[in-house]
Amino acid sequence: MDSIFYPVRWEAEDFDFFTAQGQNRTFYELSGTKIANDYRPDSAVTVKSCSAGGYKVSDMVAGEWLAYTVYLPTTQKYAIKVNYTAPLAGTKLKVALGGVDKTSEVSLPATDSGVWADYTLNNQASLVSGIQDLRVYVSGVSNNLELNSISVLSETTAVNVAKENTPYSVYVTDGRLHVKGDSAR
Repeated sequence: MDSIFYPVRWEAEDFDFFTAQGQNRTFYELSGTKIANDYRPDSAVTVKSCSAGGYKVSDMVAGEWLAYTVYLPTTQKYAIKVNYTAPLAGTKLKVALGGVDKTSEVSLPATDSGVWADYTLNNQASLVSGIQDLRVYVSGVSNNLELNSISVLSETTAVNVAKENTPYSVYVTDGRLHVKGDSAR
């Protein structure tokens, strides 16, 4: 049995859930306007259907952020990537893990409207193992960014292509945090 978990990909719309109110806990939404959506009716974050399948976080503005509870099985260097579309130049992203900036602000290249692109924010981010808070911060041009996913890839990912996309989930029951994964690949 092999315990390879790389790459790990988080769908942008799967930011953390907070039972009372997520604002300033699991996301920071500046518009203050609730836009109805089927996927996250509990949230003020704009979530829409995605042309690549599933959902996306849309209409993000400078100053907003999303939080994810993530699990990294080993301490090592990782590449941090995003899948996004941004028709105008000037949108910036920053990723922090456990409150520590791991990418600095990175300007995303403009894409054609509705064209999804992968972009590496940091190719050599030193990340520690364990369960922690990953936050994606938006700055620069507002109402330009649509975010589909965030990924971390280990240094060995290129060699272990056949072991990609091992599914896992993080969930809470009885006040305890659990990580469940498929390590049978």
